[in-house]
Amino acid sequence: MKSVCIATALVGTLYCSDASAAKKLQSEVHYVALGSSYAAGIGLGDKVPNSPPVCMRGEGSYPRVLAQIIGARLTDASCSGSTTKQILDKRQAGLDPQIQAVTKDTDLVTITVGGNDLGYVGDMMRTTGLFGGLQGQLRSASARPYTELRKTIVAVLREVRKRAPKSRIILVTYPDVLPENGTCERLGLNAGEADTFREIAKQLAATTRSAARSIQGTQVVDAARQSKGHDACSAQPWTTGSHPNEGFAFHPTSAGAQAVAELIEKSLS
Repeated sequence: MKSVCIATALVGTLYCSDASAAKKLQSEVHYVALGSSYAAGIGLGDKVPNSPPVCMRGEGSYPRVLAQIIGARLTDASCSGSTTKQILDKRQAGLDPQIQAVTKDTDLVTITVGGNDLGYVGDMMRTTGLFGGLQGQLRSASARPYTELRKTIVAVLREVRKRAPKSRIILVTYPDVLPENGTCERLGLNAGEADTFREIAKQLAATTRSAARSIQGTQVVDAARQSKGHDACSAQPWTTGSHPNEGFAFHPTSAGAQAVAELIEKSLS
């Protein structure tokens, strides 16, 4: 196993996840994963046993890969389709708000959220004919509620800090689906549609970064920036197109989940 050290801010001392310390880490690091389908790992490997069917958690999600790398005890509260309010204070399909998984003994929290608040991936799916197709015209990028999203992400961060004062909080942006310019057959989007979703993705990432700056001590693992060149049109994609052979449409690939987990691991050292 690769040696991974968790700094004192995370567990109060320094442990390394080599063979001799893996057992110690397992009992010491309590990791809580919050977020939408990009965190839940929809379509990645087998469904997590005994998890809520609506959440569609996959064994290959980045939180599960990360937990294995660092030897952490994972509480996975992520759920496909969730909005930021469903992390904070709104129930989802009968499930309690995800924030309730965060307790005073939580050492590490990762959060990937916001796409559903903006209709980002859902509208990409409908635009390409999935889920019954798009009803009416595609909303412009400028019509999306970025200001409200920022406020709610800040509220989530503030509540996580309140519940787990000593935890390390990491906001993870969404890896890119679209290339920096143009489109491709895998996406199933025309040039204008691609431009709209590219701008939504850009503003989602910017909103997330801005929210993180509002709560002291919050880190950003910027998968949006780090995934440049690994979009769904690339030779080594971290995300899928509209009709992938594996995984789920417009979501992370197994390689993407692995890459994001490794980016988070690096940020912990």
